[in-house]
Amino acid sequence: MTAVIVHGVHAATLTHGKRPVLAYEADYRTPEATPLSVNFPVGDAVFAGPTVRNWLLNLLPDDKDVIRFLRAEHDVSSPDPLHLLDTPIGLDCAGAVQFCSDHRAAAVLARRGGESPVSADEVADWLRRFPIRPALSDGVGPDAGFSLAGMQPKIALRRQPDGRWTQPWGQLPTTHILKSERRDSFPDECVYEHIALNAAARLGIASASTRVEDYDGMQVLIVERFDRTADGQQRIHQEDMCQATGRHPDQKYEYEGGPSVADIVRVLRESRSGPAGLNVSRFGDQLLYGWLIANNDGHAKNYSILHAGPGNYVLAPLYDVCSWLPYRGSRPIARIRMAMSLGSGFDLRTCDKPDMFDALAQRLGLQAADLSARAAEMAAGLPAAAAAAVDTLPDIRFDAEALERHLLEMEIRSAECGRIAQTAHAKPARGCM
Repeated sequence: MTAVIVHGVHAATLTHGKRPVLAYEADYRTPEATPLSVNFPVGDAVFAGPTVRNWLLNLLPDDKDVIRFLRAEHDVSSPDPLHLLDTPIGLDCAGAVQFCSDHRAAAVLARRGGESPVSADEVADWLRRFPIRPALSDGVGPDAGFSLAGMQPKIALRRQPDGRWTQPWGQLPTTHILKSERRDSFPDECVYEHIALNAAARLGIASASTRVEDYDGMQVLIVERFDRTADGQQRIHQEDMCQATGRHPDQKYEYEGGPSVADIVRVLRESRSGPAGLNVSRFGDQLLYGWLIANNDGHAKNYSILHAGPGNYVLAPLYDVCSWLPYRGSRPIARIRMAMSLGSGFDLRTCDKPDMFDALAQRLGLQAADLSARAAEMAAGLPAAAAAAVDTLPDIRFDAEALERHLLEMEIRSAECGRIAQTAHAKPARGCM
């Protein structure tokens, strides 16, 4: 059995098997306790089956090579990847949840932990050798590890006020995620992701705070974790929309059976936090921004909620967002396929129409006129926001000519999307509520 710890408290017990079982501890069943998931409300019910398994799998890396190397690194003989959560990687997952085997639980519950310095050269070497070396085990504590979902090479570390890195262990959380570029397939992707997120923030969309740094000639995107408190001492519980809708991580794209806009809206509308519909309107902003920049990777795992007690949760800031325009090659923009259907289909040709706002409004339960007005506003401000984001880049290696072409294409795309939004806004109002 595995102890499941939330905010330093033994919250539940996980029993492994073909049908993993989660059961809350009696002492944790209080009115103010944070649930592990919207699917697992705190109480005396026992949860088992595919929904539990899918929720747990979504905490692990998506890359099968990384899973294989982690199993070898931590001597996990079981073919079931969920047993990796019993190793040190289970001590630092997305959100506030920690997993530990019986012999580690006492130390974690006693709030024991520490950190070991990691040099810039070690960071560069670690990222360069990923996934062959998905864990850095030399010279750190016995309970040092982390688990991050996704395909891009990434590690989690703790940053000190002076900018130095450490690898925490035990109860001490990581504070930042470091993502390296995949230079051969997606050159300068760290630069483009930073621009996308920084520009979104300038347009009034809550977004993860990022910066780009150079490590031995390699671009690295530094992402400040929003599932940690500002002082870096506490975890904030989080779950992505594959977890919240009970989907397997392989079903993160709607066109592969994953959650739709309407599925996510149903989750967001069940929250008791804040004014009704606020989460949904913010989700609408995130979707419209993805449409503007042609972000084709806005799947369900790239949208999350942050929990604050039973039934209280808010939509997480925007993260893992990047324009596909620099990587489309000869493919027309109209043929770029979005992860979720916003209009009548998935290709942008089905979205780049005034009627898209009617379809999206129906799925969100909002007014089409409000969506088109917001889209027009964002389209008008995006070129300047993107240019300002570029000004935040440090003096590092990147293809300056390609970046200039991207800014020009973004300006053209913004003008076209603005025209579509204004045309939609001029149509007779349609009620969607």
